[in-house]
Amino acid sequence: ATFCNAITCTDGQQNGDETGMDCGGSCPACGPLSIFGQCYAVGKCFRSPNYPGFYAGRQSCKITINLAGNHALRVKKFVVGSYSYDDALTVDGVQYVKATGPHGAIVSDASVITWSSGDYGNVGFDICLGEEPEACTLPLGYTSDVSACASAAGCTLSALKRGSTTCAPGYMGTVSGL
Repeated sequence: ATFCNAITCTDGQQNGDETGMDCGGSCPACGPLSIFGQCYAVGKCFRSPNYPGFYAGRQSCKITINLAGNHALRVKKFVVGSYSYDDALTVDGVQYVKATGPHGAIVSDASVITWSSGDYGNVGFDICLGEEPEACTLPLGYTSDVSACASAAGCTLSALKRGSTTCAPGYMGTVSGL
């Protein structure tokens, strides 16, 4: 016997005339993010499973951006894979591991973000779509504030010391006294 399943707006797949997973076309309109897997969305933000609690090992998700235009990612929290490099988040083919998150990475409509965990869980991530790139003006002198500012802007202190005025994509750094 052959059984055929009808295409529905609740089958967990992008099929029929849908423009995202179970959304668009003849289904309800898509939100800013389509998520397959254990991650979840809150408005324009996406989070690891169980956030702010630890995620478990052997989990994964795929996130598709459904918004026109360019958007800089804003990392509110990113701690994945402290035990190994088995955990990784990938944004349009660029991999981020451990505490190096995709802050400032530019995504657009149909950008794909994937995440998977290895054998162990960790704190996880909370990442949002931003509208405008941020600027980071670094104070004079080498202080912990410089390090925090550089980190928040997606910069590294070594890059700033080499005279770089551009940090992560969509960021500007003003460097003096380093």
